[in-house]
Amino acid sequence: KKLDNKSDIDQFIKEHDVFIFDCDGVLWSGSELFPKTKKTLDLLKKKGKQIFFLTNNSSLSREGYAKKFEKKGVEGVLSTMIYPSSFAISILVERKKIDKKKKILVIGMEGIAEELRVAGYNGVLECHPYLQDKGVLGNYEEDKIAKILDTINPQEFGAVVCGYDRRFENYRLAMAAHVLLHNKDCEFIAACTDSCLPWGKFSLPGTLGVVRAIQSIVDKEVDVAGKPNRMILDYIIESNQLKDKKCVIIGDRLDTDIKCGNLAEIDTCCVLTGHSTKQMVEKVKEGDATEPNYVMEGIEWMLS
Repeated sequence: KKLDNKSDIDQFIKEHDVFIFDCDGVLWSGSELFPKTKKTLDLLKKKGKQIFFLTNNSSLSREGYAKKFEKKGVEGVLSTMIYPSSFAISILVERKKIDKKKKILVIGMEGIAEELRVAGYNGVLECHPYLQDKGVLGNYEEDKIAKILDTINPQEFGAVVCGYDRRFENYRLAMAAHVLLHNKDCEFIAACTDSCLPWGKFSLPGTLGVVRAIQSIVDKEVDVAGKPNRMILDYIIESNQLKDKKCVIIGDRLDTDIKCGNLAEIDTCCVLTGHSTKQMVEKVKEGDATEPNYVMEGIEWMLS
């Protein structure tokens, strides 16, 4: 159902108790907050709605995202309201019962490592600081990476996890491949498999590129922690006691946000301010897992 008039939008807001927002392409694009994001969230708060944020961007931890919201001038967003895929990784790692004595190799920004340490995994080896300490950042050299790999014992690792990484290159790729190739019991986990990140009018490379690069060397399936895996959405509903409340997830991607909501059997709303276009939505077949219940030009339409 397209939400393009005041009557339908008012009914949409009235019908739902809980609003779960994606972030990139929904609340902001790139570094720019959409002009009416704050007013829209304020409206929902005034109407007594519960608000949560569920993003596949793993670059920050829950605490990091809380600071980001504050920096953008969006007040009252607590870390407990935010569920990035960095946090989803920590949940999945715990559910897989990976031994906390084992090391975890992290390819990604600081968010993943921070959440794993909060969960009690102290053997986190972050690629960037490790390579920086070894003085091998910059141009890739085979002799240098060979020396690095000689310091890494694959059998010490319980998992290789990867997420969005602005610094991904051959050094990190070689480290991940080395561990996974020589330790068949090592888990391979990704924050998500989003192909791109909306950034203004551009679509920048997403986490899928990192995953595919590793899989080009290692024949191993990856377990995805973030959307469309319903695990983290179920976690939000269960941990916040929302089972008896009417929930809706609002996102810009059919293959992650909308599919995740449908799998979790809650209402879904696709906005056209990020990845998905009107044409993409129209091509979705009725009954498909990526079919949204509602379509809205942008969240600012809730101010209508």
